[in-house]
Amino acid sequence: MFAKSLRLFRPFAELNWQELNTVAQHTQLLSLPANRWLLRPGRKLIGGYYLLRGTVRCGDRVVRQDSPIAREKPVYPGSEEIVTLAPVQLLRVDTRPIAFLLDQRHDAIYGMDVVAESWETRFLSSLVLQRLPPERWQRLLCCMTRLEVHRGQDVLRYGDAGEEFLVLRAGRASVHAHGRTLSFLNPGDFFGEDALISGARRNATVTMLSDGVVMTLPKSKFTELLLGSVVQIVREANDAQKGIRISVCAQPSEGMIGLPLQKLRESTGSLDPLARYFVAEGPLEERFLAAFLLTQLGFDASVLGEDTSVPSRCC
Repeated sequence: MFAKSLRLFRPFAELNWQELNTVAQHTQLLSLPANRWLLRPGRKLIGGYYLLRGTVRCGDRVVRQDSPIAREKPVYPGSEEIVTLAPVQLLRVDTRPIAFLLDQRHDAIYGMDVVAESWETRFLSSLVLQRLPPERWQRLLCCMTRLEVHRGQDVLRYGDAGEEFLVLRAGRASVHAHGRTLSFLNPGDFFGEDALISGARRNATVTMLSDGVVMTLPKSKFTELLLGSVVQIVREANDAQKGIRISVCAQPSEGMIGLPLQKLRESTGSLDPLARYFVAEGPLEERFLAAFLLTQLGFDASVLGEDTSVPSRCC
């Protein structure tokens, strides 16, 4: 869908169509009105943001869609603050799941932060782990078990029960389902949380592309050390008056944004990255999973409801 639009920017002009389509699978279209912050001072975003339409101010510099600099590199990373001066459309490229590809084309992907780092640093610096109190980090790492894996080995399989949370320590892996590659995993990437939170079966297979090491965390420790700390809970409706309410139901109630879980990752491009979100409607496990996934993608998301506590199904 976004392959032709990505071709407009020099960083992607040298990619072949197969590589370009892989990047396009991890690209979202973000639309913002005039006079809105895309990036407030002191904050960070995930991935690269490319100006497709409109005009923005990056610090003391104005960047228009047709200016050479807009086609040469992203407006982020590279800017400390970004404000829209007119209605804009941006392509947001999530570089994390495609770092395997970008590592090979680092010279071509100008401005993207894909520098290799230790798995612990990358894991603990993720947006999800940033909500975890630092004193729990060492305990979390100590509870993990090291597992040697080999090229071609399925680390987890589609349809299996979810018993562990996993972090890739070394090597590379692909995530796939129904004959389609969904993403790539690199050291520091974590996976397997969907089934743990929702109680559903694994929704994809993860296969090693090289020999490597996986760190595993039992379901009970995931709930104790991660889920209860990472997902914020709001029990009073008045606390949510200034936020946007989300429903994970197929037919959301009036006044709520409908984001069914199976489409959540693909639908976040229409969300305001600066807004506060409350997952207020749907089964409790699905509300926790939606809030966890939104947090993972960089949104300020909480679970709303008087019945909220860490789902017993996860324990």
